[in-house]
Amino acid sequence: MRVAMYVSAHVERLFRVLASTTNVYLVGGTVRALFTGEDVKDMDLVVEDFDAAVESLRHAGFHVSEEARSFRVVKVSVGDQVVDVAGFRTETYDMVSRKPVVAPARTMLEDASRRDFTFNAMYARVASVGQGVLELEVEDPFGGLRDLELHLVRAVGDARVRFMEDPLRMLRVVRFAVKLGFDVDPDTYAALREMHGELRRVSRERVRDELVKALMHDPARTVALLYETGLYHETLLFLGRMAEVRHDHRGHHHGETVLEHTMEALDRLRRLHGLTLESVLAVLLHDVGKPGTVRLVDGKVMFPGHEAASAEMAGAWLRAMRFPNRVVHVVRSAVEHHMRVHRLAETMSRRAMARLLLDLDEDPSLVELTLRVAEADAGTRYTELRAALTDMLSLPRLLSGYDVLSYPERLRGPLLRLAREVQLTQGVRDRDQMLRLLRGLTLPKAMLPGSST
Repeated sequence: MRVAMYVSAHVERLFRVLASTTNVYLVGGTVRALFTGEDVKDMDLVVEDFDAAVESLRHAGFHVSEEARSFRVVKVSVGDQVVDVAGFRTETYDMVSRKPVVAPARTMLEDASRRDFTFNAMYARVASVGQGVLELEVEDPFGGLRDLELHLVRAVGDARVRFMEDPLRMLRVVRFAVKLGFDVDPDTYAALREMHGELRRVSRERVRDELVKALMHDPARTVALLYETGLYHETLLFLGRMAEVRHDHRGHHHGETVLEHTMEALDRLRRLHGLTLESVLAVLLHDVGKPGTVRLVDGKVMFPGHEAASAEMAGAWLRAMRFPNRVVHVVRSAVEHHMRVHRLAETMSRRAMARLLLDLDEDPSLVELTLRVAEADAGTRYTELRAALTDMLSLPRLLSGYDVLSYPERLRGPLLRLAREVQLTQGVRDRDQMLRLLRGLTLPKAMLPGSST
C-alpha cells in the first residue's frame, strides 16, 4: 500500500540524506497516525544500515546526539524538532530490569517482532522524496491495519511475552484503548488479567505517568478497564472496596456503587468542564473514603465524615505515586471541602462562604477546583454560588499585620482571619470601616491559640 505524507523542508532534507544512503522507514505512532488522524508530535525512523546513516547525517551537517547509541538510537536535530533515528535491532530482557540487551537485527521483521502492538509495528518505507512529499510504501507484518479497522488493541505475538519484557505495556493497552476508543483483543485481555501483578516491577513514577496519560483521554473508561482487568490492584487499589459499597436512592444517587458513582462523576466532569489533571484526580478520589465510613442510620445509607477520610486517603495515594506537592495539596483540599459546596448551594450563607474561601487560602484556582468536584459529583452547575464566591474573592485585603501590632502576638493571626471573614461576609471595601470593625471584634474561644474546641 502506498501513501503520501507532507513534510517541512527541514524534514525533507533529512530524508533525502538518509534515503541516499540506506533504506529508511517511518515506524510506530507516525505510521499509525496516517490511518487514524491522530496528532503525533514525535517522528521515529528506522534505517537498515545504522552506522552508514549516522555518518551520512554528520557529513551533511546535522547535529547528532549519540547518548543512546549503545541502544542503536541517535537523536537528530531537524529545525525545531528532534527526530529519533534507530537501526534495526533485537531486544533481550532478563525479566527483572526493564532495560534490554540490544543487538543488531538483520531484517525488518526481526525489528518489528520486539514492538508492543500490531498497529505500532507497521513500517512505511520511503520510496521517494520530492517537493515536500514523501511517497511511502507501508509494510504490515503483524496485521496492524486490520486491527485498526477492527478497532482492536492487539499485542505483537504472544502478549504474555510482551508484558514480561516490559510490564508497563499493560497500562499502554489501557491508554491506547481509551485514546482510540478501541476494544482489547481477547488474548491480550486475558494476558492482562493473568499478569497484572508483574506491574509491581515497574517504578511508581513510570506507572503514574502512564496512568495519567490514560486518565486524561477518558478517565471513566480508564477506571473501568483498570477494574475489569485487575490492573487496579497495582494502580488504584481502593477501587475494589468502592465496588462493594452501594448508595441508596436519595439525593443525586440511584442505588449505584461508589465505583459506579465515581465513573459517572468523571463523565460529568468532562461534559461540564473538560479535563485537567487536578480535576480528574480530585473527582477520581473524592469518595474513596466512603467504604470505610458507611453506616446504616434509620434505614438510610450514610457516610459520616467521608470527605475527611477521602482527603486523607487521597493525600496518601498521591504522595505514594510521587505527584508534585502542589498537586497533592490542591487535590486533597478540594476533596476535603467539596461537601461544603453542596450545602452552600442550598443555603447561600455568606458567612459560610467566607469561611470556605479562607479554608481554601482564597486561592481562585483551588476554589474553582472545589466547585468543579462538587458539580461533577452532583451533575449540575452551581452558577449562583460561583458568582457569589467570585465577587467575594474580588474584595481587596484592607488590613495587614501592621494594623494588629498593638495586640498580643498570639492573637494577631486569628484577629486578621476573623476580620477578613467579617469583610468577606459584609462585602466591606472601605479601609476606615474595616478599622472600626476591627476595634469591635472579640475572638471566639474556638479561635484562640491553643483552644481544643
